[in-house]
Amino acid sequence: MKKVFIDSSVLVAASASKNGASALILGLCRKERIKGFVSLDVIKEAQKNVNLKLGPLEKERLTYYLKKANLYLLPDPEVESIYECEAVIKKKRCTSISGRS
Repeated sequence: MKKVFIDSSVLVAASASKNGASALILGLCRKERIKGFVSLDVIKEAQKNVNLKLGPLEKERLTYYLKKANLYLLPDPEVESIYECEAVIKKKRCTSISGRS
């Protein structure tokens, strides 16, 4: 069985449109055709973005996907793993809400 990591963009896109590729992926997870993994940080980020950018129908759809898509919750990474990844991944610049650093 294929294993995929579901990031927040997949959850937000599926919440916005039940006919897109992201919704298809979550549907395959629900039917146990693929095994989807997610982290608590990803769920929180998706909830934040859906609450800020989308309406009540989309919020309800996200809740449905989180309950029904058979996603496996991954534990938080160890601090050492984060440091190893930071050494290879370009760090994002944090910006304020106004868009200025």
